[in-house]
Amino acid sequence: MYTWRNSTLAHEDQTLVRDGLAVEYAPGKVCPRDLSSTPGLRAWLVCPLLPRGAVPATLTAFWIHTGLWPSGRVMRLCAAHPTHSRPPVVHRAELPGEFAVRMGGHAVPSPARTAYDLLAIERPDTAIECVLGLLHSCLGIEELRDQCELEGRRRNAPFVRRCVDGLADYVERTAFRETGRPVGSAGSRADDARRP
Repeated sequence: MYTWRNSTLAHEDQTLVRDGLAVEYAPGKVCPRDLSSTPGLRAWLVCPLLPRGAVPATLTAFWIHTGLWPSGRVMRLCAAHPTHSRPPVVHRAELPGEFAVRMGGHAVPSPARTAYDLLAIERPDTAIECVLGLLHSCLGIEELRDQCELEGRRRNAPFVRRCVDGLADYVERTAFRETGRPVGSAGSRADDARRP
């Protein structure tokens, strides 16, 4: 029987994770925190656990890029596979080369493709939380808009486009509030430091 999560962590592992000394990188699998400190190391840990031919998708790809897991969600593996859909595969898809980046010796969806997949597949509240995390760490809003143009024929494309437009407005308002000037205007962080 295929399940998303086989068992809880052992007491010692739970203690290490709770104290911040270890990270659960897959259901029931724990490693020291420093072994998951970069996207390449996280990909190196997770990708060998996926079925042959599968690539990380949605929440797992988000974790690889950011090291974060959405609040209120149980750790699980999420993958995309071109031909089958048994867990941990969450959708059937091939990852074209232009949408992939190499990390830890494995193909991983680009941050823009990860954000698009999250908005198209996951629950909206979880997807928005994750996309904001990607925008904060490794993704620009223009890259996400470009991805929407490339993926315009996919299912849920109109919904994703509306979400991206809303996120772009949010990012612009937030950036204006933090800097006191429109996004893209001249100036530097040093100028911001001098402002009262």
